[in-house]
Amino acid sequence: MQPGYRRTRAHGAASLFMLTLLAAIAGGCGGADDKPEASDSAAAPAAAEKAAPKTESEPGAQATASASTKSGKTKWINDIPYDVFYDRPLEVAADGTVVGPTTPPPSPVTPQPEPDMSPGDTPPTTPAGDSGDEGGAGIDWVAVAPVETLAEEMTVLRNRLTANLNTVATYNRNIDQISIDATVLGAIAAVLTVHPEESRWDENAKFIRDLAYDVWISADGTGSKAFRATQEPFEAILTILSGGPPPPGRESDDVVPFGDIVDRGDMMRRIEISFNSLKANVNTADRLAEGTEDAIRELTVLSMFGAMMQTEGYDSADEPNYRRYAGNFVDGSTAARQAVQTQDFDGFSAALNKIQTSCGECHGEYRSGGDGF
Repeated sequence: MQPGYRRTRAHGAASLFMLTLLAAIAGGCGGADDKPEASDSAAAPAAAEKAAPKTESEPGAQATASASTKSGKTKWINDIPYDVFYDRPLEVAADGTVVGPTTPPPSPVTPQPEPDMSPGDTPPTTPAGDSGDEGGAGIDWVAVAPVETLAEEMTVLRNRLTANLNTVATYNRNIDQISIDATVLGAIAAVLTVHPEESRWDENAKFIRDLAYDVWISADGTGSKAFRATQEPFEAILTILSGGPPPPGRESDDVVPFGDIVDRGDMMRRIEISFNSLKANVNTADRLAEGTEDAIRELTVLSMFGAMMQTEGYDSADEPNYRRYAGNFVDGSTAARQAVQTQDFDGFSAALNKIQTSCGECHGEYRSGGDGF
């Protein structure tokens, strides 16, 4: 790890999301009614098994809904729900009738009014606690980010990174996704170093944390040199995740401030991607039932990030307003996760509004652009 060194780079999370969506639409225009087979990243093997290498011609993996969200009552064409398509598109296109006001889709950076809610409308949440301790040791991590869910997210990240770091070509096409995934992987490993629940990686979590930072640092630029520099630390991570030892001679501190090794800008990019996906795809009670596991994972990552951002090392983390906004974000994320677990769609929607409001308020006061925040 390189203490104190912070890479800055312009990312395009919105572009990444739109490119993924356009690619999915293009793949679904062939007229096939049957859903495709689950992707490699969806059919994730156990964490101890190394994913099979992809061929040069295979596209890189992007963060998309897994096959578990494409069952039940909703009909799908590839990754696109069938109900977004018109039955007679040419007639609809020719109809110029204005049917109502047009408003942009909601974004977590735009504040939305919160509906009036009685105390029983959403499940009670557990506050992040005193997160000012080094490495977030004072946070109630059991409530914020259960280890079991973090382990599931690590498996998803492992498989997607394996696919995207298979060749120079897959690396070049997916640098932004690699950067974001390395950020999330490093964040989870950093949390595991202070998490009270046991995990299979407790002893080596500090090495995964620092190696993920190396992946993040190296994923900056195209070509074989950058690819090899990024692939090398990731292969060391794969060895550890498969039960092997860390690289010989590698030394890592047991606990470090999150701000030293987890970039807030990439956390924000993942938050926006996850929030927009939840808002757009989990928009009915049926969709909530179909996408329970994925929604729980996404919301756990959100609550984890919200708690981490309140710790030392992040700008403004000691200011009361910033901590209040971040605390509301954590509360909204944990409330949404609890609503998913109880299949309370109204509570889930209300909690998403709380997340969106907290983001808008915080960005309105603190967003400076220095780290993408």
